[in-house]
Amino acid sequence: MRRPASGFTLVELLTVVVILGILISFFYTTFFSSWAEMDNYATRSNLWQDMNRVMDKVTVQARQAKGITVASDGRSVVLVDSFGSNFATFAFNVAGELTLTQPGSVELLTDRVDVGLSSFSKNSEALVVKMVLADMLAMRRVQIETTTEVFPRN
Repeated sequence: MRRPASGFTLVELLTVVVILGILISFFYTTFFSSWAEMDNYATRSNLWQDMNRVMDKVTVQARQAKGITVASDGRSVVLVDSFGSNFATFAFNVAGELTLTQPGSVELLTDRVDVGLSSFSKNSEALVVKMVLADMLAMRRVQIETTTEVFPRN
């Protein structure tokens, strides 16, 4: 007497493999798109932290100024105190850095500036700072932008 065949047929096994492949591909794409979005969020968050720190520094210094001189190309600004001497100079350089030069010291504020889109200008008595910070994330560019108008406290 023959025993009934136990086990799975080839068609059943192939069906299970195909269904598992579809489920794995779905979870794989969902996981990695979520991961990429998390990286994007973290990068933007870091850029905003950097931007806030830099703009706070510029704002504090500009409010103390008695005079503001912006370079004709908009790449630098000189702040003058009540004695007529330069006490702070902010400058964008071609390497994408924003530096603060004070008597006896030079401080790198950030190295993520998009120099082509960032500038200093003067609007009546106010200093207008337009700054774009950018970073590369997995072969794509992430950037943030802000414009701030600072009035000196004379």
